[in-house]
Amino acid sequence: MTMSWLVLLTLFALIPPSAAAQESPSGSCPCTLKGVVVNAVTGIPVRNALVESSSGLSSSMLTDSGGAFHFNSLAAGSATLNAIKPGFLSVAPLLGQPRSFRVAPDAPDVVLKLVPTAVLRGHITDDHGLPLENVSVKLLRREPGPSTLMSEQTGSAQTNDLGNFRIPDQPPGTYFLAVDPGGTAFHFLDKGNPTGFPHVYYPGVPDLTAATPIKLSAGREAVADMILAAAPYVRISGRITGFPQGASVQAALSVAFDPDNPASLEVDPQTGLFHSDWIAPGSYVLSAIGLQRASTDAGRVLTARQPVLALSEVTGLAVVLEAGVRVPIYISGIPVKEDLNRVSLTAKSGLGEEIGSATPAVENNPVQATADMWFESLPQGTYHLDISASLDEPYFVESARFGSTDLLTSDFVVDSSASLRSIDIVFRKGAASVSGTVNLKDAAHGAVVCLIPDKFGATPFFDSTSSSGGFMFQDLAPGAYRIVALDGLSDFDFKSQEGLKKLTAAAAPVTLAPAQNLQITLDITSVKE
Repeated sequence: MTMSWLVLLTLFALIPPSAAAQESPSGSCPCTLKGVVVNAVTGIPVRNALVESSSGLSSSMLTDSGGAFHFNSLAAGSATLNAIKPGFLSVAPLLGQPRSFRVAPDAPDVVLKLVPTAVLRGHITDDHGLPLENVSVKLLRREPGPSTLMSEQTGSAQTNDLGNFRIPDQPPGTYFLAVDPGGTAFHFLDKGNPTGFPHVYYPGVPDLTAATPIKLSAGREAVADMILAAAPYVRISGRITGFPQGASVQAALSVAFDPDNPASLEVDPQTGLFHSDWIAPGSYVLSAIGLQRASTDAGRVLTARQPVLALSEVTGLAVVLEAGVRVPIYISGIPVKEDLNRVSLTAKSGLGEEIGSATPAVENNPVQATADMWFESLPQGTYHLDISASLDEPYFVESARFGSTDLLTSDFVVDSSASLRSIDIVFRKGAASVSGTVNLKDAAHGAVVCLIPDKFGATPFFDSTSSSGGFMFQDLAPGAYRIVALDGLSDFDFKSQEGLKKLTAAAAPVTLAPAQNLQITLDITSVKE
């Protein structure tokens, strides 16, 4: 062996094992995953952000002055990362889990974008300029979707002794502010009628439809000052009818924006007369319930629910209890009768509340045996029908009708004559699906994918992406659609017909053949209302 070969062997022996592994042609690990955390709005690096990793010797670390971080000694594959810092939304609060990134010697540096939170503050005084203390304010955020105007409460606060409130750490979006003064600063007049402050929505209106939306922008502070004028408290009274004399009847009154905390009303079971205590002016919902005791309808529930705008005393209010309507449902196209148990039908109100759920017919019941399913006791009203099925084979809903009403494009009305009609649903084999991935590069908080049937009046479908950008729509009827992906923090008003027109114009066309499983990749589209 020559001297040159001895020198080469000696030098190779001195190379550290880690360096040899990194230079190996197989591209093996352990590896280092590097990245930077930046402000999603300004692009400026975020220092002292806590970055958490699912793997590695160190599970978390703080970013340096340049927003940089790194995790060493990672095995090849993938690692999930999340970044947290006060004043910012975490990387994926709407996804439910952190995003996943590839770990390999040639993996690019990671960029984690943190969206600055928004703040709403305000000052509430009476009409004499005096600050109001302990006034509750509740923030309601508009969510993607066609059926609901707002989501559940996202933030709340109470005014301090100076009448100031502050609600921090809110995702950017469009909100409504509900104000509940409670018993704040009310006093009794000589006549015994108390005065106080009404339940209102910003900027001081009693009804949500008249409220002014508040736009909260990332990293910005919005101001919502209000002046509340004291007004006489009011009482609501009237008569409940439609129940057998002496039957048990209950009634309750709740503030329109706080339905979970109703106050009981005093009802005379003999006459049905009821009245409330003194209440603040505002929008309310009156609910009543009774039990039908006739032998032919034993156990059937009698209900009533109606909005009440009480800006002054309300007397003579007529509340009629009505039995829920039995609506028969006939289903065709599903050959195995047992599979009907896997079909789900729900009736929802205009605000997306589930009012009733259909049940399979009972064979030994002579009334029910004539249909496949029933809405056994559906209160009278207007509803949207949701249809789903978890069947072994791919079926889609070819048609759904309630008399002359097309339930795939329109709501249906349940009245006293509804039991004379039936809901008729036709399923067909050959359902299609659309799935794929949204490029989340510029979407720090995931995406919302909207699939719009090319049929006038048809309800769009929505799906929030997974942490990797994945989405899926199943059990679709073959035909033409349009599809678009919006940023996960989008507050687009999907109830606006004009907005839906703009959304449809920006969406890409897709056509689904029977039983087709279409795979598609989408980029985030910016659509302005």
